[in-house]
Amino acid sequence: MTDFRVAFGPEWNRFGTRLQKFSKYFQESLYVNFRTLGIKTTRLIQRELNPVRYKGTLERSISFEIDMSGRRLSIGPTAAHAKYIYYGTKPHWAPIAPLKEWARWKLGDEKAAWAVQRSIAKYGTSRWAARRYGGKGENLFLDRVIACGDFQQAIRAFQERVGRDLVVRLNG
Repeated sequence: MTDFRVAFGPEWNRFGTRLQKFSKYFQESLYVNFRTLGIKTTRLIQRELNPVRYKGTLERSISFEIDMSGRRLSIGPTAAHAKYIYYGTKPHWAPIAPLKEWARWKLGDEKAAWAVQRSIAKYGTSRWAARRYGGKGENLFLDRVIACGDFQQAIRAFQERVGRDLVVRLNG
């Protein structure tokens, strides 16, 4: 074994030392690049939510969490009403006061709240999403972000940066 290592000269010893630190390099690169991907994806989700923006609570609740032990990046909304936007609701009688405020802000006419209330009672909250996005009426904003070209490009860039970081650290 010694002859084999000597055949490569002193570089082998330096490379072997760097290779032993590979796990540390990988963890460092993964964390930094997860953070970059998390920020980019958060912005993409917020952009996708623009059509349903009301007070901005949902957009501000988009966050990411890095779990280095599981080498996982989790991104999504934390707002309590996120699931109702995502899946829509079944028909129900919605209270009029919040609908008046919403109709004034979103439609410019508080009186439209009564028609919105009747529509929610008859169809649920997913009728608009069904017309806009198709399907059963869910507003699957996370799925659309994952399928979009910007996200796919961000994933490829993430992979390339991690690989490049490791090559530089191992060769440097």
